[in-house]
Amino acid sequence: MIYADMAMALQAVTGEPWDAARVGKCGERITNLQRVFSMKCGITAADDKLPRRLLEGTPDGSHAGHSPDLAYMLQDYYRERGWDDKGRPTPEKLAELGLTEIVGEF
Repeated sequence: MIYADMAMALQAVTGEPWDAARVGKCGERITNLQRVFSMKCGITAADDKLPRRLLEGTPDGSHAGHSPDLAYMLQDYYRERGWDDKGRPTPEKLAELGLTEIVGEF
């Protein structure tokens, strides 16, 4: 729903046809470009961390004492993004997003 609202706003401002799918794809391109830029600045998968508070075990409830498995969650996130196991966008993902000019730059 938010993408549809954004599409309407973008269409009103730019006069170009926008739909929810195009907004989503644009956001995906932005995320991948940010990742490549960060990598060029020396950021690696080792820097993908959550605040310590989010990794602490809960004090009570059915998950008391358990903390999230960040390594597992990151691998799942990378896979969903179409990145390799080191958190790098794959050449296939970049090509899918029309970003072939940056394939192999990092």
